[in-house]
Amino acid sequence: MLKSLFLTFFLLFITGLILIAALFLYVAKDLPDPETIISRRISESTKIYDRTGAVVLYDIHGEEKRTIIPWENMPENIKLATLASEDSSFYSHQGLDFKGILRAFLKNLTEFRISQGGSTITQQLIKNALLGDQRQNFFSVTSRKIKEALLSIEVERRFSKDQIFWMYLNQIPYGSNSYGVEAASQTFFGKQAKNLEKLIFKPSRENITAPHFVIMVKDYLIKKYGEEVVENGGLKIFTTLDYKLQQVAEQSINNHAEKNEKQYKAKNAALTAINPRTGQILAMVGSRDYFDIANEGNFNVATAKRQPGSSFKPFAYAVALEKGYPDSTVLFDFKTEFNPQCLADGSQEKDEFGLDCYHPQNYDGRFRGPVTMRQSLAQSLNVPSVKTLYLAGVDDTIDLAERMGITTLEENRKNFGLSLVLGGAEVRLLDMVSAYGVFANDGIRQSPAFILKIEDAESNTLEEYKPKEERALNSQIARMITNILSDNLSRAAVFGSNSSLYFSDRPVAAKTGTTQENRDAWVMGYTPSLSVGVWVGNNDNASMTKQGAGISASGPIWHEFLAGALKETAVESFLQPDPVEIDKIMLNGSFVPEDPESKEIHSILYYIYRSDPKGLPPSDPTQDSQFKNWEEIVKTNFNLTGN
Repeated sequence: MLKSLFLTFFLLFITGLILIAALFLYVAKDLPDPETIISRRISESTKIYDRTGAVVLYDIHGEEKRTIIPWENMPENIKLATLASEDSSFYSHQGLDFKGILRAFLKNLTEFRISQGGSTITQQLIKNALLGDQRQNFFSVTSRKIKEALLSIEVERRFSKDQIFWMYLNQIPYGSNSYGVEAASQTFFGKQAKNLEKLIFKPSRENITAPHFVIMVKDYLIKKYGEEVVENGGLKIFTTLDYKLQQVAEQSINNHAEKNEKQYKAKNAALTAINPRTGQILAMVGSRDYFDIANEGNFNVATAKRQPGSSFKPFAYAVALEKGYPDSTVLFDFKTEFNPQCLADGSQEKDEFGLDCYHPQNYDGRFRGPVTMRQSLAQSLNVPSVKTLYLAGVDDTIDLAERMGITTLEENRKNFGLSLVLGGAEVRLLDMVSAYGVFANDGIRQSPAFILKIEDAESNTLEEYKPKEERALNSQIARMITNILSDNLSRAAVFGSNSSLYFSDRPVAAKTGTTQENRDAWVMGYTPSLSVGVWVGNNDNASMTKQGAGISASGPIWHEFLAGALKETAVESFLQPDPVEIDKIMLNGSFVPEDPESKEIHSILYYIYRSDPKGLPPSDPTQDSQFKNWEEIVKTNFNLTGN
């Protein structure tokens, strides 16, 4: 009887061993190769950096936000805290904690549910990296646990403890889609893992720096490389953004935001800065507060279409200078009607065909009589600027603006008239800053750039910045425009001698712009190495409450940013244009004939063909459609009669 009972137990024991061995063999046949735990391609998020590579502007990720960092960048406190909470005997066992496994097994068996795992760090790594965490029922979990144990033993045999721990710390989930200690550190503390000392949780706002710039970069990446690669490919994007200048830009807007809203009913502002020598975007603030969803803060005004007001004027003056009109050219700032079918005195609103008459005012309602082109541009006078556009030609002015970087004019080219010079077209702030950079860069245009380099997860270079330069404007013309825009004495009659456009310690060129009904306020300006534009207004196109808001609302932001950006930098001087001497009435600064027998005052169209100002005077000036009105208004204001 005893022998029979012993034999029965022995057979059951042998059968159990055979069944266990069979189970192990059955499970083992589907085991993945342990070597793949270190060689497999891990989903890794894409990082967008500033130009130094030291500041992460944004972490683009899919379901898993992860950044792989080397072992030496993991602080000891992270390692010790992980060991204490997850596997205190990690460095002494061989991959399995048998006491923990038995304890968990008995607990799960008595409750007949999966409540405890008893897994070591090695097992957790296996589960996350090779097997996945799929809890279904007791038997499937048992099968997975056997695989986990077998793989843990093999992984411990093939890799050192530090290697296993390093893989674990780079892959384990920490919540909020953050995988690995680096992603978790950035998510919860706003800093790199290597810089964790004092643990202070960062605010819950999305961890994004220079958001409007970053979203522009992200859109470009997805369009070029696809969403899957961008979210999971571990790309490293080194952008052109200067983080320090970005902080100055954001602070400059923030410092004046409340005042602008209260005084001018202007709720929003934007700023863009470019290095004109390279075209690289150094700072971009697309709105006052990206996270202010109620006021559409995430809308990027820097890349949106807005009317530029008088900040468009330099393009027309540049074309006029190219055609031979010197800056000393005299134009009459009188109320002038530019629709030839309307009365010259500007008293009509419609002509006989029902078309609008056009007789623009200066922003202060005053007219200044004879002025030079230099004075007109520097003081932003409207009437002589419209005359300058007529002399330069609308199409030629559009052509130049496009060569200099304005990208929004071609579609409506046929609809533009003389109001173009006063900001009648829509442009982008980014384009305007780039185009003004042509003036700063001696007539050479550098295409705007926001990428320095893109690397894949293996540090292979996918693309890299290369300058794209072309001559857009004659250097002498660029220097003359710069000379005028930096002439504080010439603009002082309107803006004062100590306006926000003026810097006492260095030459700076600047131009304001305010659109009709005060919907947009601009200041554009530059030094040889920095082109900056500021826009102030409202996203819904609501009017501001003060005339001349360009200088009042945008000027202080623009000045504060430039002052901060240029602080402790060397003073740079602009190249000076060659002197221009033309001994011809109206072009030489004089409008009074030298002939003692004829002292009659005439408009410029009496003396020149507009397409050839240096040539002979026209034999019949009345053939010019603008001549009648221009001439009549001059005679009226000088109390003269016709010939």
